[in-house]
Amino acid sequence: MLLRRGDRGPAVAAVRHALASLQKLAVIDPGIDPSEAEFDRDTDAAIRQFQQERGLIVDGIVGPVTVRSLTDARWTLGDRTLAYTLSSAMSGDDVTALQVRMA
Repeated sequence: MLLRRGDRGPAVAAVRHALASLQKLAVIDPGIDPSEAEFDRDTDAAIRQFQQERGLIVDGIVGPVTVRSLTDARWTLGDRTLAYTLSSAMSGDDVTALQVRMA
């Protein structure tokens, strides 16, 4: 799934919500129907800023790498229990913070 400027729908609403939770985008009116959420100019600018900050390709397109990075960015140390399992590696900013502390 690729999302870009001009797209609409629940997937766009999820991206906008993630950006708002990271304080990259103004809080969204909860009364807006998710199917009407628009990937507008502000969303495009927020995605580009996020991509640049995370060292991703800055193209304004929300693909698998950007989605994964948005997911990882929402975690801070202490938000969840971290456990090492070989079959299911954990990732996120909380994992990185713990690794830095342990080093």
